[in-house]
Amino acid sequence: MYMNVIRTVICTLIIVPVGLQAATSHSSMAKDTITIVATGNQNTVFETPSMVSVVTNDTPWSQNAVTSAGMLKGVAGLSQTGAGRTNGQTFNLRGYDKSGVLVLVDGVRQLSDMAKSSGTYLDPALVKRIEVVRGPNSSLYGSGGLGGVVDFRTADAADFLPPERQTV
Repeated sequence: MYMNVIRTVICTLIIVPVGLQAATSHSSMAKDTITIVATGNQNTVFETPSMVSVVTNDTPWSQNAVTSAGMLKGVAGLSQTGAGRTNGQTFNLRGYDKSGVLVLVDGVRQLSDMAKSSGTYLDPALVKRIEVVRGPNSSLYGSGGLGGVVDFRTADAADFLPPERQTV
């Protein structure tokens, strides 16, 4: 009886640290970002005619950006107009100027041909990620995006809180 208790205690002391190490190693794994846009038809990734670039604050060229437009300097095929201004620059994508590029901030249209001022005025510290969609799939975001879509996603309150302070 006494030997069984000792064996049980020894086995427990050996197994518990291994289980704790396994639990901590899974929590430190990095998670990839996945962008999902519904199309309504069943297509594989290879059948979908879409080019998407995602820029986050972790992207090297966006880390030192002074403006939200500066975060997009490394995106291929995207240029900016409005030289001399630090904010309010408009985008050119696939040969289309501001009238053919749809700019969204959290899903809300920003540019309009009817408005006297156009451009995007966002602090780069508040931008969580920017999605640049080129090609025919820009129609998923609505009309006005023949050249493509520049979709800014701003940070939520939960992005500024440490994980232990966030509640779901």
